[in-house]
Amino acid sequence: MSSMQPMETAETIIRTRGLTKSIEETTLLNNINLDIRSGEFYGLLGPLGSGSSTLVKILATILPASGGTGEICKLDISTRAHEVRRKIGYLPEIFGAYDDMRIREYMSFFGMSQGLEYKVVEERIDQLLDMAGISDEKNLYVESLDEELKLKLGIVRTLIHDPPVVLLDDPARGLAHPARSRIQDLVSKIHDSGRTVLMCTKLLSDVLGISTRIGLINRTELIQEGTMESLIPWLHRVRAIELKLDDDPAGVCGWLKDQDDVPEVYMEDGSVYFFLSGRQANPHPFVERCREAGFPLRAYREHEVLLDEVHDTLKSWKSGAGPLDGRNQ
Repeated sequence: MSSMQPMETAETIIRTRGLTKSIEETTLLNNINLDIRSGEFYGLLGPLGSGSSTLVKILATILPASGGTGEICKLDISTRAHEVRRKIGYLPEIFGAYDDMRIREYMSFFGMSQGLEYKVVEERIDQLLDMAGISDEKNLYVESLDEELKLKLGIVRTLIHDPPVVLLDDPARGLAHPARSRIQDLVSKIHDSGRTVLMCTKLLSDVLGISTRIGLINRTELIQEGTMESLIPWLHRVRAIELKLDDDPAGVCGWLKDQDDVPEVYMEDGSVYFFLSGRQANPHPFVERCREAGFPLRAYREHEVLLDEVHDTLKSWKSGAGPLDGRNQ
């Protein structure tokens, strides 16, 4: 691969407009607009069910979109899917490892399936296994590898046809921190080779230090994107404010959803939750507005979200409590 162009002059290599996916009445992805430049590392951060895997599947031409458009290397992902597949390396969330093959046979199988010449395949196998740090294991059966080495093998397998774009669906899933760090190192090497990388993950730490930009996706929508530096103020104190009520939580929930400056609201276990970020540091005006609207508020509780937990569920958030008058209950 050629070296990366400067970001300010690089052309857009992944582009979507209004990309949407629905199955019957369920929306899996809603109105996604992306512009990823050649040579970028774009980290897509979102929880299970956020739509990140659906987006990657659509870009990889595995899943058809319900609406909107998408292009990779200026090729329409719907009408020129066969050509798109030659431009991408794709690692799905669950990939076939062919346990009864030796590592070298496994890589050769995928290389030949791409229509590559035998000599080219053999050269690339040596290069890619060296990149992954598994050259010494090349004659082992795939079934003998631990999860980390299987993931490394799966990742470099996506590069056998030398694609300019790599799509990775949570490649470090299920691994403990030291192994996740080594997967991150491998993905960083892939990016450093001049390729454009789009990687989705559930943990911010997976993309810190290697992403040129990060997109935050939640509940099927891309809610924010930018460099890590630009997102820090937005992420700094992301909190959910829990409102405890004596009555009518559905009424409060509906009322908050009608407020222009409340980004997200939902109910759980009889309480109402809404989100604040660093741009909305003080929850008291929102709480007071609810009370002035006549709702029977009894107390509120602030759930502060750590950076690595921005998209986790409420059950994993660290909590602190305070009633409406500011005294502990």
